Amino acid sequence: MDFKWIVLLSVLSETLSEKNLEGCLKQNTYGYGYLELFSVDLLTSPIPKGRAVDPKGHIYIEFYVKAASNAHILLSDSVDSTNVYEIVLGGGNNTFSEIRLGKGKTKKAKKSTKTEQILSADEPRGFWIELDTLGYILVGKIGEDMQILNWKNKNPFQVEYISVSTWANVRGRWYFACHKKLNPVSDRNLTAFERLRNDLFAYYNPTTVPHEEDETDRTVEMNLDVKQFHLDEIHGTLTLIGLSHLKWRDRRLLWDPKDYDGVERLSVSTHRVWAPDVKVLSSFMLAKKSLTRLGRDVIIGNDGTLQWWTPFFSKTFCALSLSNWPFGVHNCSLDFGYLPEPLKLDIKEMTLPKTKTSEWEMREVMKRSEHFDVLPSSNYFAHILVQRRNPAILRNIILPSYICAAVLSLLSFWMDPSSSSKLFLNSGSLSILIITLIGLTEILPKMTSTPEIVRFYSWSVLVMCVPVIVFIGLKYTPDYIKVPGLVVDILDSPVTQTLFCLPQVKSESNDFRQETEFNDTSRLFVLVERLIFWIYFTILVIPFLLNTIIYEQLY
Repeated sequence: MDFKWIVLLSVLSETLSEKNLEGCLKQNTYGYGYLELFSVDLLTSPIPKGRAVDPKGHIYIEFYVKAASNAHILLSDSVDSTNVYEIVLGGGNNTFSEIRLGKGKTKKAKKSTKTEQILSADEPRGFWIELDTLGYILVGKIGEDMQILNWKNKNPFQVEYISVSTWANVRGRWYFACHKKLNPVSDRNLTAFERLRNDLFAYYNPTTVPHEEDETDRTVEMNLDVKQFHLDEIHGTLTLIGLSHLKWRDRRLLWDPKDYDGVERLSVSTHRVWAPDVKVLSSFMLAKKSLTRLGRDVIIGNDGTLQWWTPFFSKTFCALSLSNWPFGVHNCSLDFGYLPEPLKLDIKEMTLPKTKTSEWEMREVMKRSEHFDVLPSSNYFAHILVQRRNPAILRNIILPSYICAAVLSLLSFWMDPSSSSKLFLNSGSLSILIITLIGLTEILPKMTSTPEIVRFYSWSVLVMCVPVIVFIGLKYTPDYIKVPGLVVDILDSPVTQTLFCLPQVKSESNDFRQETEFNDTSRLFVLVERLIFWIYFTILVIPFLLNTIIYEQLY
């Protein structure tokens, strides 16, 4: 027989075969991925006669599939459940079939058998699937009672949804519910949206990256609208909550609105189209989920432009600047990118929160991008400057405690150097400073360098120890110790007495010389104490207060 007649007969047989299935529910698939779930009740077929089954939980499905290999059927108890059965017909280049249990990493093959050339790319092949309440799963060919696969699940679950798929670069055409003998659906009975959806995705492969010639068409634009954020100083992390907007171009999704009753926009699930696998690479969260895999719909324009909005949540580490704590500006970096693809990522805008309700505020966002030609990929870095807006801890804890300690110390300077009240006030001031310093060590995060405020309080504790040492020195210094004459002249100087408020020399005692030497000794201790105080006040206290005022005015 002539070769052209063989080809003609094969085409006629295929046409006649598919024409007999015009009353079935049809589904086209390309590549791997369960893009749509259907209620199992919609696709079930009548249970063949002669089977002793419980009709309440029994499921029987007949279908036809035309594919070169790898016809996958997913059976699930809910939309997002991991309780799934996956039946594979013609896997391994049309060499085997098997029943699998589970999803993702938990998926395991439970029953497998060799089935050479069980599928055909030229004609639809019919199969049936049967599930009962005891957990049995049976698979066979339509018109044959002999089973291809059978397996019993010891922990069965009720199947509610079904989905179909093929494999990479494999097209499949499925036919279900042929027993209903539905009337063929013509284009005139379809809405404009249905016709557009069917035409766009008849041979669309969502796993293939769009290859655009124009530079602008190969750019994925991204906008971030930050609604809320929080900086955790203890762990050095920044939490961002907001809305992200992605925009890219796919020329495979072009259409003329005139052909579809003026429809210019179409909304579809992100699983139906190719979407950039954008992730926050700097996030330390265990599950770095792709921003475009959160189940939100994509808006497609008739010019091939795709736009997608979704909630955005991320936690990332920050380079904290704690030397001027509780002030200072912290630099937090967000690293956006996706798996190696010949496209560029560009963050057009990052909107900061307009309301200032938290302790922190964002001052500035700096952006830069990197694109690698050797391994095509794109990263985009956004550096966010965050600072404390209202240092409540400074006003409520640090300043009150220090002012209280300083007042007690100043009061002690006007008391008799040997008075026990002086020791009481200085001890109280020292206790306040030590307690505050211990509290700061609990509040402050771990860091490599010591903050200025800790240094200030540490030196304050040392300085406040001086009056206590002076009191002890005066109390236990022997009376016979003489003060050198040069030192006595300095103590008797009017400038010294006025500047340091030294007590006058007493002379009521009978032994004037001994009493004078005793007073010279006490005045020397007082001079040392107040000299250290003035040094402390000039070098530490004044700069600390000035810095506090300046930082509050600036920030």
